[in-house]
Amino acid sequence: MDEVTYSGYWKHESACDLFEPGHEIRRDFVEVLKAAAGTFDHEVEYYSAGCGCATPDAATYLWWKAQTDATEKAFIHFGSDTVDAEAVAKRVLDAAEELGVEVSWSGSTDDCICLGDAGYYGERDDRDAYEGVPKPTGAA
Repeated sequence: MDEVTYSGYWKHESACDLFEPGHEIRRDFVEVLKAAAGTFDHEVEYYSAGCGCATPDAATYLWWKAQTDATEKAFIHFGSDTVDAEAVAKRVLDAAEELGVEVSWSGSTDDCICLGDAGYYGERDDRDAYEGVPKPTGAA
């Protein structure tokens, strides 16, 4: 099994009581979020929460629910007040690919990004759907 870490290290201060103490997530999943966050020219917060009612402090955010097993796959919620959600998703997809982590996304901003299972949303190559999505001004 891949190396795991505790979601509690990334628990958002406003996470509710549904946060599962001792919840584990694969370390490489967290590394994907860290790498994606580093591609923006503004602060990006990545964190774990209970039911998702945590309030992000940053304009762009990536998070997972610390309720169900995240050692095989993790469902990443994402959004931003400053850039298109599709652009945020593309950064996560690109970071996962660069780090060799299996990833799948339906292409809908209503759906989470699935880390750890390239076939979760079917055979479609999700990155092709957003080729040409502009990066925010000043982004690498």
